Amino acid sequence: MTKLKNSLTTELAAIFLTSDGKKFINEYKAVIHQSSLNEKIITDRRWVEMKTKIAELVCKILKEKQWGIFFKNEPIQVLPVQDNTTLYKVNEVRDDELLDAIELAMEERISEWQNHQAERKENQTDSGLSSGMNQTLNDTGK
Repeated sequence: MTKLKNSLTTELAAIFLTSDGKKFINEYKAVIHQSSLNEKIITDRRWVEMKTKIAELVCKILKEKQWGIFFKNEPIQVLPVQDNTTLYKVNEVRDDELLDAIELAMEERISEWQNHQAERKENQTDSGLSSGMNQTLNDTGK
């Protein structure tokens, strides 16, 4: 056992860690991976900014036109008053709720589109393979 241990050599090596915790021995591969991570972060940040700007634009238009959004199931609310008179308040949707709803709806639509595109690519690949297989069979038959 001692002879075997003596025949082993040990070396210190540099390991490059990227921001997602992956380890690389090759510095260039680490730089390339980190570059792709940075591009994805920038793309995600731009996407979030775009969704927020669209939602804010909708709210701005509502305010400019003096339009309001209210809850259909309970559009008005009775407020308690000391007299026998009744006072009503419109149940309006708050701006932050509207912004969140718009952003959520956009995220859902985008995920649906991405899933649909992925399915289309798979179908195109499958049909391409089957037509290629048919061509190969035809060529072999000749």
